[in-house]
Amino acid sequence: MKWVIKNPAPLDSRQEKWGDFHFGRSLTKYLERLGEEVITDYDGEWENDHQEDVVLVLRGKYPYKVKKEVINIMWNISHPADVSMEEYSSYDLVLVASNSFSEKLKKDLSIPVEPLLQCTDTEEFKPSNLDHFIRKDFVFVGNTRSVKRPGVLWSVDLGLPLKVWGRGWKEYIPKSHIVADYIENQQLGELYAQSKVIINDHWDDMKEFGFIN
Repeated sequence: MKWVIKNPAPLDSRQEKWGDFHFGRSLTKYLERLGEEVITDYDGEWENDHQEDVVLVLRGKYPYKVKKEVINIMWNISHPADVSMEEYSSYDLVLVASNSFSEKLKKDLSIPVEPLLQCTDTEEFKPSNLDHFIRKDFVFVGNTRSVKRPGVLWSVDLGLPLKVWGRGWKEYIPKSHIVADYIENQQLGELYAQSKVIINDHWDDMKEFGFIN
């Protein structure tokens, strides 16, 4: 079968800095190993027609208008508060990155709904020489999104030796905590394995709807 993944990552220089890009990249790798043909359309290419059999929409930031002549699958991995019941209903199958919210949707929709949680590429998040790592540092990887992400601010306020990779932090925290604007996704596994504590926070709607980050 020919699959087209509609990925919300942009086409410009920001692309490889979007988590959705790497999520889709790994997903493509494993689908191809199953013998499937996979094409990816990024934001700005979603109207392309590849004569596909299946369209898989990674529903994060942007909605997609389905074409009824193919099988349409939504995998709602983030921003659930932005998705209407009408949008869900336009698909043939809805996959939701939340066990609790998928149960709610099953009651509200007439189409199949199944939980499918966010996942990790274990080939990339399997550091080498793990026995030789000395766990140290408090780390956070992520952009500000132009908001005050509480986990980072609390860590700084508590005086933790936090190291931050991400864009926009000079406005919110001392420069001494900022390591770089970006770290390659393929390097994250080893960084996390060597860290004593990994700081994380979450979108409010994803917390409310049970989307595990």
